[in-house]
Amino acid sequence: MLKAIGNYFKAPPILPVTDEKEVIDKKYKKYRIDVFSASFIGYTVFHLTKKNIGPALPAIQEEFGYSNLQLGLLGSSLYFTYAFGKFINGMIADKADAKKFMTAALMISALSNILLGFSPQLVNMIVSVFPNLEFIETLGQPLLLLVMAFCWGVNGWFQSMGFPGIAKSLAFWWSNKERGTVWSLWTTSHQLGTCLAFVLAGYLIPRLGWQAAFIVPGVINLIVCIYLYTHMHDKPESLGLPDVEIFKEGKKEEVEELEKRQQEIERKMSKMQSVIDNIEKDIYAEDGFDFEIVCPYCNHEFIIDVDENKTEIECPECNNLIELDWSGDVDDEPSAGGCLGDCHGCHGCGSEDEDDDM
Repeated sequence: MLKAIGNYFKAPPILPVTDEKEVIDKKYKKYRIDVFSASFIGYTVFHLTKKNIGPALPAIQEEFGYSNLQLGLLGSSLYFTYAFGKFINGMIADKADAKKFMTAALMISALSNILLGFSPQLVNMIVSVFPNLEFIETLGQPLLLLVMAFCWGVNGWFQSMGFPGIAKSLAFWWSNKERGTVWSLWTTSHQLGTCLAFVLAGYLIPRLGWQAAFIVPGVINLIVCIYLYTHMHDKPESLGLPDVEIFKEGKKEEVEELEKRQQEIERKMSKMQSVIDNIEKDIYAEDGFDFEIVCPYCNHEFIIDVDENKTEIECPECNNLIELDWSGDVDDEPSAGGCLGDCHGCHGCGSEDEDDDM
């Protein structure tokens, strides 16, 4: 039986895309309207059978004399199952057909509300058939309260199935660039549903009693289940449509190509940075430096590796020694010839000029 249930809720297979672009555009437009309307209306009415207990609790307390603690037990039973259900049903929804998953959730939520509304009659019928069940009173809570809490807890579990199916559908039918707008519009269903739940319950309870606050929303949601089943859809590929990124952006292949190019650029940049780091490492790791020297005696140009410990070098052409000054002191201005007169065998540019003049 469990296998049959699993097969029923299993996500539909992906169908090949066979339609022309014009047909695909029309289908996408129609199905998007269907999915959004079903998601919005569906989650709105989910709140009709979730937020309706608040206005009903005072009337229940007045009729049965329950304490605030007992009312707290009743009201919180939904949130216990809702918390665990959100975690588990979220994972199940990934593998399920969103249409069937959400429709079943709303239907059973509606039925649990209707059963809660008829719980006094249901308990009277049970006790009349099984009188010995009155021993449940010894547990400290009335049988009616336990039945109501059970129905409300069941409602909480199936309430938790509503959002995962909707989240899945909205993610599949709208692209990354559209989801912000679509989700912001859809989230107003929370507030609208809560508002309608309080208004409807507040209208029904004074006129028809607290039971109507559960029965009437339950009947409404059973009717809405028909709309959900006919308008909610799983992902586009299950209907023979392309992925939404291909449809909306029209360039999934281009996006993938750009991503590959970006990765290649990042790889090259990383390699280039590595080369630069190695060069810097080599530069700062060396003790010496390469200098291009012009001999002041013979004007011979040569490159030599020197370090700061050397104070003089020998010209490879004329074998004269050239003094090196590492102090950085350049207070003495060079003469017109560019010589400071500190080289061995040189009497200064000025002396040479004087000799020339003589």
